[in-house]
Amino acid sequence: MSKKSPNKQKISRPNISPLTMLRPRLDGLFGNEDFGSRDNNWIKGDLDAVFKGLEPANFLPVLLKAYHTATPLIQTRLNNAIPEWLTDHAYTDTLLQMIEQQKIDSTDQKQAAVWLESIGMDVSQLQKQVQNEASFHKAYTYQDDSQGILVISCYPDARMYKVQIMSFLFDFNPPWEGSIKDFFYRAPSPPNVVLKDLLDYWKRRRESLTEITAEEAKLKLLNHLAANLHEGIRLHRDLITARNIFLKYLSTLPDTPKTPSFTEDDFVKLCHLKKTTESIMKFEKNVGRRVRVDDGKEILVMGNPFEKDEADWF
Repeated sequence: MSKKSPNKQKISRPNISPLTMLRPRLDGLFGNEDFGSRDNNWIKGDLDAVFKGLEPANFLPVLLKAYHTATPLIQTRLNNAIPEWLTDHAYTDTLLQMIEQQKIDSTDQKQAAVWLESIGMDVSQLQKQVQNEASFHKAYTYQDDSQGILVISCYPDARMYKVQIMSFLFDFNPPWEGSIKDFFYRAPSPPNVVLKDLLDYWKRRRESLTEITAEEAKLKLLNHLAANLHEGIRLHRDLITARNIFLKYLSTLPDTPKTPSFTEDDFVKLCHLKKTTESIMKFEKNVGRRVRVDDGKEILVMGNPFEKDEADWF
């Protein structure tokens, strides 16, 4: 009598989306040694095989990202073959719509425009229409008798998916007298995440940030920069390093009749003042901190009584 074979347990396999494997497949294709020597028809056939069954709105952004990591030789071949391939399959309208609706970032927009222009499409006006520099999102501030903070968040581009935050710490004690003492900026993140983290932090400190307008934020920021100039205190090295980011977002903030002018030359001047922020902070940490008491007199507190507190501001 034959024995019944035991029931085999079914093995569940992960359901992997074709889009998940798309980028590795493209990287492998473009990394193939003989890919650069293939003719246009062969390259177009390779692309058809990789993208079979997928929607162009889903795979075109991945194609653009993979293009940027390919070697210059492969990029040259793709620039020759892809425009033909886009025309053959009528993908040009989808790519054009991606530029128009800001569904791809600025780098990918430029490359998409190269492909479209190579087949005779004029996208220059469209790029000008959708190209939008950073725009203001929100600003918050808080200060006590000793120090304060100004937080400015801006959208990096017109898609408004993320915001970039810049935080400025200023000090009212001598020798700062309102100068910007420290600076921090955070990589672009979803606004509902990054701002919630910020506001929750200040709630834990039992302090509340006050939301201010873009005009108020710019005026406040420039007034503190003016204090740096007046006291001869050079900008913090992190702010100097972030020069392009700072100037980019400053330009998005509107002026009021009271807003002083500020140019790139003014920023450069603040980068070359004699007293350095770092040397003053080192003195405060290792020797003592000058503090103005209620009667207006200055005293030297040995060591930095606010060192731990300052570390928590950002």
